[in-house]
Amino acid sequence: MQASQLLASVLVLTLTACAAVGGGAEWESAEPSLQRLTLLVGQRSLDSDDFAPVEDQPLFGVELSDGGVDANIGYEFGVTVSSDSEDAFISGLGVTEVTGSMAELYLGVRKEFPSHGVRPFMAAGLSAARGEIEVGPNSADDTVFGFYIHGGLVFPVSDVLSLVADLRARFGEEFEVNGVEGDADFVALGIGLAFGL
Repeated sequence: MQASQLLASVLVLTLTACAAVGGGAEWESAEPSLQRLTLLVGQRSLDSDDFAPVEDQPLFGVELSDGGVDANIGYEFGVTVSSDSEDAFISGLGVTEVTGSMAELYLGVRKEFPSHGVRPFMAAGLSAARGEIEVGPNSADDTVFGFYIHGGLVFPVSDVLSLVADLRARFGEEFEVNGVEGDADFVALGIGLAFGL
């Protein structure tokens, strides 16, 4: 099963669970903390011209956030990692395993909009990303800086547990390896479990 199919299946299960909980009084009364630790799983989509055949990578992440109280702005700090391997025909090497990976560290401001049901949030900040590509025995990597925008929905299940639908986009510097530049921008879609602190 491909990563995109797995993500779609997990998303359907998550939304089904939200709908099942959503009809009850517990959903309406859930008032989760705006401070939370979120564990994410999803998919990062990189530029296909620069990262094919490993441009779509399964993603895992952890995030510490505070959505802000009343009119205040909160923060978010997180780490995401992704990787994928595929066999591809490379001129001069024949069929060779290609592995692409990316690790990202980000810090930004965040605003969550509390309600008695679904809670949307928006965020933006700075991102440091380290990308690596391995083609057979050869590998190259680079670390670049940029910015990101982030948004999503929080589905409170209880005072201490929420489900999260998460969308991120990164922009900024390009990778440069041996004088050749490559696009470091990406879009990431994820779902997660958030635990109130």
